[in-house]
Amino acid sequence: MPRWSKRCGRSIGATRGYGNRFVDWLEAEHPAPYGSYGNGSAMRVSSAGWLFNTLEDVEYWAEIIARVTHNHPDGIKGAQATAAAIFLARTEGADKAAKNRLRTYIVDRFGYNLSRTIKEIRPDYYHVESCQESVPEAITAYLESKDFEHAIRLVVSLGGDTDTLGAITGSIAEAAYGVPENIRNEALKRLPAHLRKVLDRFLVAQLWSLLAPYADFFASRPKTPFVHPFYTVYDERISALEHQFYAHNIMDHDYDATLERYHVEKLSEEIIASANIELIRAMFTRIFRGERFCTGTIASVLEKGFFDSLTLRVKALAERSE
Repeated sequence: MPRWSKRCGRSIGATRGYGNRFVDWLEAEHPAPYGSYGNGSAMRVSSAGWLFNTLEDVEYWAEIIARVTHNHPDGIKGAQATAAAIFLARTEGADKAAKNRLRTYIVDRFGYNLSRTIKEIRPDYYHVESCQESVPEAITAYLESKDFEHAIRLVVSLGGDTDTLGAITGSIAEAAYGVPENIRNEALKRLPAHLRKVLDRFLVAQLWSLLAPYADFFASRPKTPFVHPFYTVYDERISALEHQFYAHNIMDHDYDATLERYHVEKLSEEIIASANIELIRAMFTRIFRGERFCTGTIASVLEKGFFDSLTLRVKALAERSE
């Protein structure tokens, strides 16, 4: 983390956006946790909410991520609450009932006050960098939101430490709604090449963690599923994978444009063998979206062994990233 923080700091100004104590930590010969309860722990924790499949694991790794600097109980709590909210948003959705369950969990588990509305918070809110006075507000903005952009606008409207608030609320809103393609593309343009590579590696790890439990199943070339007159009945593992694919928000919402950019009209072993993670993401999206519009799409891909080939390609990319 010190290496990456210094590298990013050099590209935007050595200390821009970093707190003084974090800068001291960066420059220390032997960096150690410094008892912080600042909201930086919540701002940087989103990967824990995506890479693990139980709340217990999510909160365990959120603590690990926070503890290297923010080892105060409130710093850890802020990170865990944010990661838990991300996990619940991506696994349970964004309807009213799901948001109520998320609210109840955060209040009961972490003791945060989520009873105030953004309108009630706004008049007296000020620039504050503690988890205690920013994580509940950021979660509240998500709970009141209708979509990704609305969530960001709500939390920024509070004023104060808006970049950090936006990062916390945005990480939860992404899990619930996805990021609109125009916003995603604009954000990616602003990332330097070395950070784009980190993002690609994260997506590889995320997709491999999803596919790994199904690798042997795909390698066995499962038999053609039963075809009902109106729909195809798949093995429950296929249905589970499809659900997880959507829940993990791995979809490429502009997959047709991605496939066109790579000149891919149909799947083939040759294309899969050299595909990068961006193309693989688009191909999986076409498969799962195709099934929703044309029953039997997944069956065709299974019969031709393309699920096995795609899984092996993701595994190879994951091993190369280690």
